Amino acid sequence: MKLTDRPISNPISLDVKSAFDQRWSLTGKDIYNFATQITRGLFKSLAGGNQLEIWQSRDRQGNLLWNVRDRLSGRSAQLDSEQEVRIWLEERYHH
Repeated sequence: MKLTDRPISNPISLDVKSAFDQRWSLTGKDIYNFATQITRGLFKSLAGGNQLEIWQSRDRQGNLLWNVRDRLSGRSAQLDSEQEVRIWLEERYHH
C-alpha cells in the first residue's frame, strides 16, 4: 500500500476549540454579574438569618391577608387582620 500526501476531496472541518470558546466564553460583565449574585445571596443568608418578614396578599375572593414569617424559629402564619399580626408578634417575643 502506498501512502500519498494528497488532499482529501471532501474534508470535514471540526473546529472544536472555536465551538467551545463560543459556547463557554465569559465576558467580564458575566463574571461580575455572577459574583454579585453570589455576594448578595451570602449577605442575605448571613445578615437576614433572624429577620422577621411581614407582607400583605389577597385570597381568591380579594380579601386582604397578612403574612408573617419568623426566619429564626421557622414559624409562619397567614392572618386576617393587623391586630392578629400584633398578637402573633407578642406571642413570639413572650414565649
